Amino acid sequence: MKKLKFDYIKIGSHKRPIIPVRLSYKGSAVNVPALIDSGADFNVFHLSMPKILD
Repeated sequence: MKKLKFDYIKIGSHKRPIIPVRLSYKGSAVNVPALIDSGADFNVFHLSMPKILD
């Protein structure tokens, strides 16, 4: 299995693996930071994302 490396960004007193993600839908798009969590069963986006993407 290939290992990936991500830069860690300090948030408060902790460093987190954050990457930029572009979400798009029907011609609308928004760039958001995303926390890498290889153990997650699902992803959670802020409620404003559907409104931003229409």
